[in-house]
Amino acid sequence: MNLATIDEVAKTFKVSVSTIRTWMRQGLFPEGSYIKIAKTYRFNMDVIQGHFLQNSLSPQPKPVAKPERKIPVQLELDLTEFDKDL
Repeated sequence: MNLATIDEVAKTFKVSVSTIRTWMRQGLFPEGSYIKIAKTYRFNMDVIQGHFLQNSLSPQPKPVAKPERKIPVQLELDLTEFDKDL
């Protein structure tokens, strides 16, 4: 079994470590192809590379939907009717 660190996986795919983490969240790596040990991950490179070669895929991140921008609204209140009662 060829276990690699997240840095080594990033170098293999020529991407950043944050991209590898994004791919992990998106489920691009096959189930059981990596394990978490304490605060680090170890990846089974044989499984990962075989998965992408078998499926003729190159791991590509899915576009992340940006949240809609909320436009601030300014309200003007007419309180003149309330002042008459005082």
